[in-house]
Amino acid sequence: MSQKIKAVVFDVDGTLYNETKLRRYVLWMIFVNFLKSPIRTYKYLKIVLSYRKFHEHLRFDAKTKNKFKAQVQITADKFGMNYDDVYKIINEWIHIKPLPFISKSKYKDLDSVIAWLKKNNFRIGLLSDYPCMRKAEALGIKDDMDLIKCSTDEDIDFLKPSSLGFTRVAQILNLQPQEIAYVGDRSHIDMVGAIDANFVPVLLHKKESSDKFYTINTLSELIPLIEKLNS
Repeated sequence: MSQKIKAVVFDVDGTLYNETKLRRYVLWMIFVNFLKSPIRTYKYLKIVLSYRKFHEHLRFDAKTKNKFKAQVQITADKFGMNYDDVYKIINEWIHIKPLPFISKSKYKDLDSVIAWLKKNNFRIGLLSDYPCMRKAEALGIKDDMDLIKCSTDEDIDFLKPSSLGFTRVAQILNLQPQEIAYVGDRSHIDMVGAIDANFVPVLLHKKESSDKFYTINTLSELIPLIEKLNS
């Protein structure tokens, strides 16, 4: 195969696992915790929801530095709490508690797609707006990755759809942007960033069509798409 695309980088949330399925598990987890400690669980839930809301507010904010710390601090200020206490809540409820459910929500064709990419000597990576090292481990793909990056890493510090994270990924992989396909599930976030960075943009399972990006309905459809593009 004469390769034009030499690497594939994936978004994580909603791209490598079923977010709808995950939410059902998380809602059940919240319900169980609410039965045990309703006041504390309600408070923690409000903190997590506020943190996610501030995340979206910072998405198009080019001035705020250290965005992850800024999100935590803004949330802490809102609830009159100190940074460390809010950080512990965010870390537990967003980055730790959902991990067992992420593995249960993994798309069934993920492993076969990763295996095909490795067999055919493609570089493979992750670029997410949220820390994804633990998620990659929960999905069983951490050791298969050549690169795992988060938009809030110090050497990026810009959330998608900024192209800076994509550019940094290309630098680390030592490839030209047009040699990298980016697979994501949000056209207004993932595809915009990929297009601006001159990556090959691939939108997953959305009823959208555009001459600006490719569309696939399942991860397994990525294989024939790459074969076609590289033929």
